[in-house]
Amino acid sequence: MKTINKTLILLVLCGFITSACSDLLDVNSDRLVFDRDNTMKSDSLYAMFGIFSKLQKLAGQHVILGELRGDLLETSANADLYLQRINLFDFSGDNPYIRSKKDYYAIINNCNYVIHNVDTSVVSKGEKAMYKVMAAAKAIRAWTYMQLALNCGDVIYYDKPLLTLDDVFANYPTIELNELAAKLIDDLLPYRAIPNLNPGSFGGYDRNDIMYISIPFLLGDLYLWTGQYENAANMYHELMVRRGCRIHSNYRSYWGVVGTGATMRFNGTINDSWINVIFPQSSGFDGISVIPVSNEYEYNYSLDSLFTLSPRLELPLLLASKKAVTNYDSAVYFHDYYREGTAIYSLDTIGDLRKYGSINDSYYTYWGIIQDIDRVVGKYRYLNYVQEETAGGNEAGAGQDKQAKIVSVYRNGLLYLRYAEAVNRLQKPNLAMAVLKHGLKRTTLMNRTIIPEKEAPDPLPSYMDFNAPVFDNNIGIHARGLGQTNRDTTFFIIGNRPTLQDSILYVEDLILQELALETAFEGNRFHDLMRFAIRRNDNDYLAGRVAEKYTNPATKEAILTKLRERGNWYVK
Repeated sequence: MKTINKTLILLVLCGFITSACSDLLDVNSDRLVFDRDNTMKSDSLYAMFGIFSKLQKLAGQHVILGELRGDLLETSANADLYLQRINLFDFSGDNPYIRSKKDYYAIINNCNYVIHNVDTSVVSKGEKAMYKVMAAAKAIRAWTYMQLALNCGDVIYYDKPLLTLDDVFANYPTIELNELAAKLIDDLLPYRAIPNLNPGSFGGYDRNDIMYISIPFLLGDLYLWTGQYENAANMYHELMVRRGCRIHSNYRSYWGVVGTGATMRFNGTINDSWINVIFPQSSGFDGISVIPVSNEYEYNYSLDSLFTLSPRLELPLLLASKKAVTNYDSAVYFHDYYREGTAIYSLDTIGDLRKYGSINDSYYTYWGIIQDIDRVVGKYRYLNYVQEETAGGNEAGAGQDKQAKIVSVYRNGLLYLRYAEAVNRLQKPNLAMAVLKHGLKRTTLMNRTIIPEKEAPDPLPSYMDFNAPVFDNNIGIHARGLGQTNRDTTFFIIGNRPTLQDSILYVEDLILQELALETAFEGNRFHDLMRFAIRRNDNDYLAGRVAEKYTNPATKEAILTKLRERGNWYVK
C-alpha cells in the first residue's frame, strides 16, 4: 500500500484549502491509499479496530455536550474555564472538551474506506461474514454523521473514501438533519437484521453483542427526529422482540416496610436493584450499544475523573444541577400495604430511588460534611466499574483482566421511552402512558381500561404486539424507582383533558421528565430537549428548561435569551 505523508499534504495545500475542505482533508490518517491496492479480506477486523480507536475519542464529548448543555448537569467551582464556557454556551476558540469536526470526519472516512473495499463475497463457516463488517461500518458512520448534525447543525456529506487529492477537492453537499436522515435511512435499511460482528476484545472489553451501534435503534431515532412515528415505533418494537429487551420487574428499587395498617412504616432500608441495569458486570445490565474506551490505543480517557471526588476531597468538576436533584427528591413514590386482607394505597413524596446510583450513593456518605456532596454524579462509578487484576489464585477476582471502560449509547430504558415518544405522537397517549406506568405485556394490551378501544384497532398494528412470554415480567419504567405506580389512580394519570392533543402534550411532558429520571447524565439530555422543542416549534420549551438550572438571575436571563435563537444551540 502506497503512502503519502499527511504533513506534507497539508503543507502543500495550506494555501488552497477552505475551512470546510480542511475538515475533510485532515482525517487523522497517516496514509492516503490508492484503489488498486485496497481490496479488503482478512484485514477487515483490523480496520474495524482502527475505527474503534477513533470512535472512542467522541465518547467523552458525547456525554459532555449532551449533558452540560442540558438542564441536569452544571460546573462546580473547581471547573476549568473550558467547561465553564460550554456551560454558558460559549463555543469560541479551541476547547479540549470539544472534538474538532475533523475527528468526526476521520471516523466517517475510515468507515467509507471499509465500506468501499470490503469483499462481501467472502464465505466463512457457511456465511458471508463480511456483510457483518459492512453493517458495522455503516452503522458507525451513520451514528457519527447524526451526532455531527445534532451538535453542529449540518454536515458535509460524502460516502466514498478520500483517496486522492482530486477526492479532497471534489464538491460535496452541505446538508442538514432531515436530508441527512433520508440518506442514512436508505443506506441502513437493508442491514437492520444482520447480526453483530464478533471482533473479539477491544482493550479487554469483549461484549461483542453491544460493542456496535444498533441499526434498528438508530433507524428508529432517525425516523423519530424526522416525524415518521409509525416507522420509528416499528423499528423500536422490532429491536425489543429480536433482543428480548425488557423493563424487568427484578430490577426496580423500592423501600422496605414493616407493620400493617396504621402501624405501617418504612423501615429505612432500600432495595436498590435498579443499579444493576447500569452496572455492566450485572446480568441485569440493559446495554444495547456502548462505546468501549481504552487507554491502550493512544487515547487518554478522563470522563469519569470529571465526576469523581478528588483525593483532596474537592468536589468534581461537574455536578448534578439542583434541578436534577429536585427532580428525584420531589417525585411521588407509591406504595401499598394491607389491613385485614384489604389493600390500602398511599402516596408519599419521598422521592425516586433511581437517585441512588445516578447522583449520590453510599460511596459518598462518609464525606457528607462537604457542601454540595449530594450533587456528585455517581452513575459513572457503575458504568465504568473496572475489575482489577488480583494477585493470588485463591482471591476473589483472581486472574481477571482489566476491562475497558464504556460510555452508554443505547439501553433498554432509553429504548422504551423512545418507543413511548413515538406512539404518543401516533395519537396513542394511553399506550405511551402504559410504557411509563403498567409495562408492555399481553395483559396490559388486552386491558381496555388501560388501552381504550380507540387506541387498539383490530387487528393491532405490529408495533403493539407484546404477546411473547419474554415480556410477561415487564413493568412500567416509572416503577423502576417510584413503587407500584401501576396501582396509582390519583396522581400518575392522564385524567380527563379537553382534547386528544392536550393528552398527547401532557404525556409527552411526562416522558421528558421520565428521561430525566432514568437516563440522566448519559449524554442524551440536550438532544432530547432539542427534539421536543423542534417538534413543538417552540424554542422556549428548550430555553426555559435549560435556563432554569442557573441560579444567578443575570446568567439565567442571558441564557434564556441566547437559547431562544435556535442557531445558538449548535457548536459552530
